[in-house]
Amino acid sequence: AQILPPGTVRDQLGPRMMGGPSEPVSRRTETGQGWQVETMHDGYAARFGLRHVRQITLSPQGLMMTGRDRLVPVPGGPSGQAQNFAVRFHIHPDVRVSRLEGGGILLKLPGGEGWRFRAGGGTLEVEQSIYLGGPAVRRAEQLVISGVTKDAPAEIAWVFEQVSS
Repeated sequence: AQILPPGTVRDQLGPRMMGGPSEPVSRRTETGQGWQVETMHDGYAARFGLRHVRQITLSPQGLMMTGRDRLVPVPGGPSGQAQNFAVRFHIHPDVRVSRLEGGGILLKLPGGEGWRFRAGGGTLEVEQSIYLGGPAVRRAEQLVISGVTKDAPAEIAWVFEQVSS
């Protein structure tokens, strides 16, 4: 989606969004495995021929959050074209990020609490990012799961789980 450009319409309506997804869907349920949210949107359909579906489950104790992202080709989309994708998790600048032996990432919070992040369905990397949530711009990091999909759904699974300190 884009924000209305400066001009008469924006002056009268304010900074409204235009374009973007036409059919967003969201559903929340409670199961024996915890609380689950499933969302879907078609915001990538026109440009990339893909619909994005995300399912997130938070365990009853709040010690694990699992997710699954699916990129599903839409009818009439560009057939036969490879599409690069990246699923990004921006990390607060006060959180220390380090790679774990055997794969995965350790996130260490300022109070000493630790969380392990693992992912499948793509290549997991740590990249530079920026944080705009305060009075000054700060350096931060992001976890990026990247890959390529072509004519078939891509499925990316990930998990954050608390680890003892």
